[in-house]
Amino acid sequence: GVALLYYSLQESSAHQATLGKRALGIKVTDLEGRRISWKHAVGRWFAAALSYLTLYVGFLMAAFTERRQALHDMVADTLVTDRWAFTDHPERQSTQTSGCLIAMLVGAFLVVPVIAILAATALIGSDV
Repeated sequence: GVALLYYSLQESSAHQATLGKRALGIKVTDLEGRRISWKHAVGRWFAAALSYLTLYVGFLMAAFTERRQALHDMVADTLVTDRWAFTDHPERQSTQTSGCLIAMLVGAFLVVPVIAILAATALIGSDV
């Protein structure tokens, strides 16, 4: 419940981003660049389960899709953009590699394998 409220309230706020997204200089919008409603943010949060259930492949899809959408963004019709995108100052957008992409790659290639190893160890240990 707390995570749902945190993400949905932050992403539907005037900042359009959680504290982590703000630190990375990114925000969540609808497909036209507008702020999403609280209900839309709740739907996006539930859709994120698909990206987790695919063992993070849903998140990695953002690196390969035309609009840099993860699986849950496609389902929810949302975009994660530079904080200056769709504003009166689009020239301020960063041209550097997104910190979000770097975080996804670290998560996919470091965190997921560690969790898999721990899970396998727990399963093997329970058979003894």
